[in-house]
Amino acid sequence: MDHLPIDFIARIQKLVNQVGPLQAYRQMIAENNAQILTPKLDHGESITAARTAIYTTLVAGWAEAQQRTLGYDRPFAVVALGGTGRGEVTPCSDLDLAFLFEDDVVENSFLDALMKQTMHTTEFEEHYGFQCTAFPFGLHHVHELEDKQLNAFLDLHPVYDPTGLTGKLRQKIRDSYDPFEHFLHVRNAWKTQWEAAGEKSEYIKSFDIKNDGLRLFLGGGCGRWAERNFGIVTKFTPNSMMLAI
Repeated sequence: MDHLPIDFIARIQKLVNQVGPLQAYRQMIAENNAQILTPKLDHGESITAARTAIYTTLVAGWAEAQQRTLGYDRPFAVVALGGTGRGEVTPCSDLDLAFLFEDDVVENSFLDALMKQTMHTTEFEEHYGFQCTAFPFGLHHVHELEDKQLNAFLDLHPVYDPTGLTGKLRQKIRDSYDPFEHFLHVRNAWKTQWEAAGEKSEYIKSFDIKNDGLRLFLGGGCGRWAERNFGIVTKFTPNSMMLAI
């Protein structure tokens, strides 16, 4: 992630070795929360990139330990999707993760062990401080991807991937999906978002990036269009839009 300090992930890993994953998580998230509360408005990308890395680094360490401890020697990866794959985790975000397998996920005892810790019990959460709700996905399931789920997979990013499964999955997606058909889906989805953005107002307690951010973006775009075509000078600048937020 481009907005991370070079040694940030190494710092998380060192802290895990010193105090354990639960305390490391609490300490790093508290630090990230403190950065959010500062009056600065120009470091949002670095905050979300760091917050994403806190989660993904801890998940990667857990996944590596599970594969080693349980002796699973087949290709396996944990991948981030959607906003998590883009490095945009915020305090209100869900983690978008998937367990990726080259083999069939049916009757897979290793997957059963992972799901037991993350979905069927609170074992993972008790040791790491947060929920890891990853779903299983096999390479042969690529043809089933469509619409919103396909959109999430287009932001695919490896979290733990010792055998390069992420690259194989990305290539299979490129070979099998129809770009124009997906464009139509995205176009319709954003049309719905635009209509919602025009009717709702901002909330002081939170900021919905899909609706509130889109409205500001559209406002700035319309202002630039008016200035370019009619000479109407608008007040929309990057700084004024940030202040509007």
